[in-house]
Amino acid sequence: PDKINTVIVPSEERYEYNFGSRQYKKFIIPNAPAYKEYDTYPINERKGLIWAGTISQAFGTYHVIEFIKAYPEYTLTLKGSFVSGYEAVIREKYADLISEGRLIINTEYLDNDAFILFISKHLIGFCFYEWDVIKNNINYYLAPAGRLFMYYAAGVPTIACKTPGLKSINDFNAGQMITDYKLETIKKAVDTIMADYANMSANSIKAAIFHSFETNTLPLIEYLKTH
Repeated sequence: PDKINTVIVPSEERYEYNFGSRQYKKFIIPNAPAYKEYDTYPINERKGLIWAGTISQAFGTYHVIEFIKAYPEYTLTLKGSFVSGYEAVIREKYADLISEGRLIINTEYLDNDAFILFISKHLIGFCFYEWDVIKNNINYYLAPAGRLFMYYAAGVPTIACKTPGLKSINDFNAGQMITDYKLETIKKAVDTIMADYANMSANSIKAAIFHSFETNTLPLIEYLKTH
């Protein structure tokens, strides 16, 4: 540790975990897109729920599927790539929801701008990890999730598990953080967001601006130019 001069880290929480009270020159650079005014769908045209990014049992995707199964007024789009073998599991287990058009699977690759536009077609995004995964892997406990920053850029409020790595949701009032995945807990989070949707959507954009990769790398670039 005495040989370290500067530190690049994705969050203050991760810095504290790695270095405690040691004082280094530090650059906080989250795994977020460079913010710009992306093309997004208007709030009044948004429909359904979305899970964007990697789709895995370890990430608790199926909790959201179980939610729409219990509440038929909702649809869910799974947009991203599946962990090997998991797509077949989902297609078999939830064939009825897929045939009804309530569970939509979309694995088409999109570039950054198109991906954010696609996300913005939806009302609420999800960012879960199974609790044992959180407990046993410090990366999931402390690291901000890439999918969260995509939701922010799209102006889509997020429902997420309550971990230090995702606490910007509470900091910006850009969604809801929950401590269990019970159906009624998810429903309450959805209802809370919908009751204040325009505000939470605007706050999501504020969070995207704050975490912008371009903005947060500028101090590092200037530092490298002079050292």
